[in-house]
Amino acid sequence: MELIKPRKDLNYIPVNYHKRVYVYIQDRLGLVKENLMIPGEVYNFLVHLDRCDSLAQLQEVLVRENRGIIISKDEIIKTINELDKLWLLDSENYKKKKQQIVEEFTSKKVRPYVFADKSYPSDPDNLEKFIKECLEGKIKVLAPIKAIFAPHFEISLAKDIYGKTYGVLWGNSYDRVVVLGVGHGLEDGLFSITDKDFDTPLGLVKNDRFAFQKLKAAGKGVVAKTDFDHKNEHSIEFQLIFLKYLLKKFSLIPILCGSLLYFLKDYSREEFLSVAGGFIEVLRDIVTDPNKRTLVVAGVDFSHIGPKFGHEEDVYSLKSVACEHDKILIDALLNRDIEGFWDESKRVKDKYNVCGFSALALLMEIVNYKRGEVVGYRMNIEEPTRSGVGFAGGILY
Repeated sequence: MELIKPRKDLNYIPVNYHKRVYVYIQDRLGLVKENLMIPGEVYNFLVHLDRCDSLAQLQEVLVRENRGIIISKDEIIKTINELDKLWLLDSENYKKKKQQIVEEFTSKKVRPYVFADKSYPSDPDNLEKFIKECLEGKIKVLAPIKAIFAPHFEISLAKDIYGKTYGVLWGNSYDRVVVLGVGHGLEDGLFSITDKDFDTPLGLVKNDRFAFQKLKAAGKGVVAKTDFDHKNEHSIEFQLIFLKYLLKKFSLIPILCGSLLYFLKDYSREEFLSVAGGFIEVLRDIVTDPNKRTLVVAGVDFSHIGPKFGHEEDVYSLKSVACEHDKILIDALLNRDIEGFWDESKRVKDKYNVCGFSALALLMEIVNYKRGEVVGYRMNIEEPTRSGVGFAGGILY
């Protein structure tokens, strides 16, 4: 029997619950039941299933792990079938369902909002009240703003930094906004672009389809084949509710950025420019077009540390070094020290999982700013997983 392997597009998060280890599963495709947690021993079964080449080898591993207790092949097959019913395996049934979901989304003209009533209110009046509570009044900025970077962390836990960042846009207007998000599940390209309009509870944000066509033509080899990664991605959606409230009318260029460490053969700026230079050049021309006032927004977070993000150490062991790493990156970003920005990430080999690195690396190549300032930085600690995420906001002039 050929073993069905576990899906590669799921996130597994260890959680201590009633003194037992469970694994919480996140599925950006939406097939796995929301808030599904499996016991640690079931997760171990998935790990063994992934590593073994045959049913006999899997049986041998499981018997050894259970100190000689015999586990029949029929029991193993039954477990595999049960896991497949939970949409945890890369089976033919899963592949057909995924293809159906991809085709349904890619055929849409509008990207619906997904996180309303989860991360922010869906009712327009309540959403406006929510945004006003985040914003800390009208912040006066004398120099022209060329770009901002804001978190894509859960808004309720970072509302002060969202507010201080977006507060600088009071009274400003732009013809269009380039939003650089993070493609957390992006695998088949370095960037994912879309020509869809984006819906928000405050109204539709129209896509700049002319820019999309130019980027699509320039992005061969680095742009994902479909725009499916935009379906359940929050890093752009979170920015749009603030942008729609403050700027009212503008066209949108939405770009998701994947992992440079994963995509590039050599993790360096030189390789980045070599591989994606054509795309970067066209995007730079769009941003610097004197006939249109363009704002660039990066929806990014910084270090992700602890067992939830693959570390053996917990957040308390890693926090000081990870925060220092974040601050070095932010300082290089504010001073547009591109080489220093790359050198710091290469120094630690992206050990601290800075998920916004690719979006910020792209921003630094396309925006010719002179200086910047950070409005706030913090690391949020999630006690059940003993893990943490660093996030910040800032303005670039």
